[in-house]
Amino acid sequence: MSNKRKAAILRGVAPYEEDYYELVMQARSLGDKNNALFVLRQVNQRISVLEDVLENVELSTSEAKKFMTLLDKYRDLRFDLAHNAKFKYDYSNSVIQ
Repeated sequence: MSNKRKAAILRGVAPYEEDYYELVMQARSLGDKNNALFVLRQVNQRISVLEDVLENVELSTSEAKKFMTLLDKYRDLRFDLAHNAKFKYDYSNSVIQ
């Protein structure tokens, strides 16, 4: 694999570290099942990409360790979403008479 291709792949995956924290915050404030499924799809997509990078890109030991740690965090988040998701009640349609 060329260095340019590897660099492009790693640039594409680099934002996943910041995305993780955003997705954690979204998971903490789920409104309903649809929100949970949306976040879960985003997490699954990132897991798939990280697994592909770890399998198909020649990484240095430190890069591989970094992405494996991130992959483990995403897998833990997916588990929490699937098993412990709690929804906040939406009061916007409530009417007091």
